[in-house]
Amino acid sequence: MTLQVMLVDDEQYVRKGLLGLIDWETLGYCVSHEADNGKDALRILTSRQSDIDVVITDIRMPVMDGLKLIEEVKLHNLSPCKFIILSGYNDFSYAQSAIRFGVSDYILKPIEEEDLEETLRKLALQIKEERLQKAISGRLTLRGLFEQLSRGEQAAKAVMELDERVHLSKGSVLRYGIVELNRGLSEEGEATDYLIKDNVSVVAQALQTLVDVPSDFVVQLRNQQCAFLICSDALKLYGGSYEQFGAALQNLLAKRLQAGVTLYFGASVKDMKQLSASIQTANELLQYKYVKGMKDVLFYETASETKLSYAEPDVGLFHRIQEAVEEQETEKIKTTIAMLFTEIETKSLAKDAIRTIIDRYVHRILGTLQGMQGPTDLLVNLKPMLSWDAQPLSFGQLQDLFISFMIESSRMMEQLRGEQTKGSIHKIKSYIEHHYQENINLKSIAAEFYMNPVYVGQLFKKTYGQYFNEFLLSIRIGEAKKLLRQTDLRIYEIAEKVGFNNADYFVAQFEKMEDMPPSEYRKKLLTKQGGHSHENTTIPAK
Repeated sequence: MTLQVMLVDDEQYVRKGLLGLIDWETLGYCVSHEADNGKDALRILTSRQSDIDVVITDIRMPVMDGLKLIEEVKLHNLSPCKFIILSGYNDFSYAQSAIRFGVSDYILKPIEEEDLEETLRKLALQIKEERLQKAISGRLTLRGLFEQLSRGEQAAKAVMELDERVHLSKGSVLRYGIVELNRGLSEEGEATDYLIKDNVSVVAQALQTLVDVPSDFVVQLRNQQCAFLICSDALKLYGGSYEQFGAALQNLLAKRLQAGVTLYFGASVKDMKQLSASIQTANELLQYKYVKGMKDVLFYETASETKLSYAEPDVGLFHRIQEAVEEQETEKIKTTIAMLFTEIETKSLAKDAIRTIIDRYVHRILGTLQGMQGPTDLLVNLKPMLSWDAQPLSFGQLQDLFISFMIESSRMMEQLRGEQTKGSIHKIKSYIEHHYQENINLKSIAAEFYMNPVYVGQLFKKTYGQYFNEFLLSIRIGEAKKLLRQTDLRIYEIAEKVGFNNADYFVAQFEKMEDMPPSEYRKKLLTKQGGHSHENTTIPAK
């Protein structure tokens, strides 16, 4: 099925440029609508005829900007479409605030064809997978209900049926909780299997060990997470305290699953009709995972007192990390990344903001490697690094993975640079062989190849066993000997042809290498030829 796209930008040439930039049909898309401001786009999205799957919108526009458009659609649940933001570099911090509204991705201007195509491919897979899952479910399951409510969708009938099963007593409260495992990566660098069916059973059994909760109230959300409902009526052994219960559950699960476990409890609600509020706040808590001071059991009421940040880290820090990677300074890589993660933690950055920062660093390094013709697919840490936010990594595990990726990339750069340098010295030798007759020297050739002359000289000696000047002189003298043998050019003419500006210097160097001046070398050849002629002369008989 073809996915419908709407382009929103106040500059027509940008929209037309996007139309021609991408092969929409091949990617499974069709640009069905265009709008030059957010207000017109909102009108199209809310019309009954609209069936738009993806909206690609600029940030800055008259009448209604892109951020306001996204906010209106998300807050009022006007359309299930996905959003991709186009942003200038100076608008990046502004664009980050759209993350909280669930935008699928943002792309910096000027737009690169490869970046947009990759985003569209991933989004098409995501949309098709969501539709497939919805079709397979057939009827509303508890998991489906949780997902609907987390998106702010209405499911009155299902909530009513669930309410009949829970039977909240007067004064009791209900919470939605999320269990997340932090197992990290295997030794091969692959993500381990988290919360498969057996592990979901472990969570259900742990809950039943501590409290009376129906086993089907525990559902798998993703590979690394599962969710459950818990009512304060079930916490009599803990005096109705969610805090005491949460600590006991976290401790029990950590032991049974042999992994780090983080629990997230959404806001308490007094009515099943308010369940969506508990679900949505629990999902918001996931953004607090890497905030400094957060514990293994998080409650929305206390965690939300800390204001999340989407601020950018020190730009200079990024340049120092890149410099350390390019210079193969392993210890410097470790210390500068440690500084970055300290800043991330102390600034209370949301997980999505961290993802944006990490992804930018990773893609910049990948771009450098690809520019050096490096086989980036051979990087062991590349796959887990690109999908780290889908893996349940602790803050320390993420830092270790990031360091490992950067060190591995640094070593690949070193290897590539060595191969390139080796290739360069062969090119320099060939250059000398073809330009020996010109006024060249070590300094001019090093400049020609953008290399340090001292380093070129050392590398040349190491590679060919003789110094640069010796090699150049041997070629020039060799060519001079050939001209002395094959032509009747004068000595100064030969000197000029093989690259000597001074005939006397040529003679001196020739004599030094051949133990005779060039004139004697030629005379010797002529004498020899004369002798051969005499020997071959037929003597008439007397």
